[in-house]
Amino acid sequence: PPISTPPPPPALPLGLPPRPRVPGRRGGVGRGGGRRSACFYALKYEARVLSAGELGAYASHYSLWQKCIQLDEPIVILEDDIYLEPYFFESLDFLQEHIAKIGYIRLSHNTHHKICKRPTKFPHIFEVVQFTLGIGTMGYCLTPKVAHKFIQASQKWVMPVDWVMDNHCLHGVRNLVFEPFIIGENEQAMQSSIDRPPSTQKVSPLVWLCNKIAHFRFELYFWSYAKMRVG
Repeated sequence: PPISTPPPPPALPLGLPPRPRVPGRRGGVGRGGGRRSACFYALKYEARVLSAGELGAYASHYSLWQKCIQLDEPIVILEDDIYLEPYFFESLDFLQEHIAKIGYIRLSHNTHHKICKRPTKFPHIFEVVQFTLGIGTMGYCLTPKVAHKFIQASQKWVMPVDWVMDNHCLHGVRNLVFEPFIIGENEQAMQSSIDRPPSTQKVSPLVWLCNKIAHFRFELYFWSYAKMRVG
């Protein structure tokens, strides 16, 4: 009997970009110009090499953003080490009424540092107005439009996923949070494999200088963008 050819692989749904490139990994940015491009991209945004846990977290959220676009409806994304406050579902009903206008909102954030916020026209919803290096991804709600913006800002994975989500100058999405928080971190959960202590690896003076310049440049860019939005 004739040999039938296998069917072609399924195409990506409309609106989904190709798989992002991860510098230095098979299937990602190759040697030569591609890797140098990723290096300059990382320095530009004060990035660094991500750990395996950070890459796994990024992949999980990225795939859920794709799912949000496929479903063409808002979704709630929750990590597995959280608990729900008693008023969680009541607050979720409120968000369901307004999510089309809000676009994206956190249900909590890390409390390791004091975060500067300002109220919005919606009750219980505040906007983070300071430069951050990521305040967690325990839980949030977003629309397909915002999911697409996050994906477009994730063409190279050189920054932790919450770092990308938090900084609206990368994608134009306001960093909103619901207060009081409607979820919390389970203290009895196992220690996260995503976090890691600061690297002790020595870097050349040139890389150190480039990183400092990138930090100053990005903070200046952030505040200029924020001032433009307020104006």
